[in-house]
Amino acid sequence: MLDKAFQKLLRLIDEGRVPPFIHRIIWKTCYQFIARKWKSDDWTFMNYGWLPEAGTSLFPLAAQDEKDRYFIGLYYRLASRLDLAGKHVLEVGSGRGGGASWVARYYLPASMTGLDFSPTAIELSKKWHAEVPNLCFIEGDAESLPFPDASFDIVINVESSHCYGDMNRFVQEVERVLRPGGRFGWVDMRSPKMMKGTQRAFSNANLLIEEEDLLNEGVIRALDAAETRKTEIIGQAKFAAGALRQFSGAKGTALYKAIVQKDVLYLLKIFRKPEAN
Repeated sequence: MLDKAFQKLLRLIDEGRVPPFIHRIIWKTCYQFIARKWKSDDWTFMNYGWLPEAGTSLFPLAAQDEKDRYFIGLYYRLASRLDLAGKHVLEVGSGRGGGASWVARYYLPASMTGLDFSPTAIELSKKWHAEVPNLCFIEGDAESLPFPDASFDIVINVESSHCYGDMNRFVQEVERVLRPGGRFGWVDMRSPKMMKGTQRAFSNANLLIEEEDLLNEGVIRALDAAETRKTEIIGQAKFAAGALRQFSGAKGTALYKAIVQKDVLYLLKIFRKPEAN
């Protein structure tokens, strides 16, 4: 029942038939449920992930992070294009904090701030990643960022913006909190029907595109690699297992098939805010 309801919800969102405030409430409820249900620190990533082609040299990871390689891969694909060392960095939609923690430990920004709209996820992130000295987590709204103008050198947003009610407001907020010359790295999925609105949001802000790529094949490789572990985690659920399989893009689900067939596009974009005149 929940499985079918989730698929119907995805169709309604794709067709633009869910009002923005309802859109926000639905996704916040979903993520709050997940944060409260699974409080184990062996699952600190919520993104689908990315892996390079077989035979490609793998990026280095400490032994403690190896189990999350497929999830970290998406952060690596984005962070490796950005100059993060010594910078003030914000991740909007930090989830369970795994990505922000990895960026803080591996790229050594001056500060790394993770922001999320789930208070439970923020509580867990603060607890799990307390040992990382240059990292903090704040509860907040992506469409009304609780920071002064020009607060950050770099903003990243990883597989989170599909949850927002107003993409235009979010992008404008990112542009506001970026310093002149700052960069914005974004990765997320969109159906072709949603692309027009997404492109309009990006074009409405004072941001210049530097790079863009289609990541579907690498995302599918990561989903396949994560299948066993994902199945074990979802197996802890009872009545919500079907919906969680859809949510997680497990093999055979509508989202998995859509990414394979490119009915859903998994995109990477990097922007730069122009220098002040």
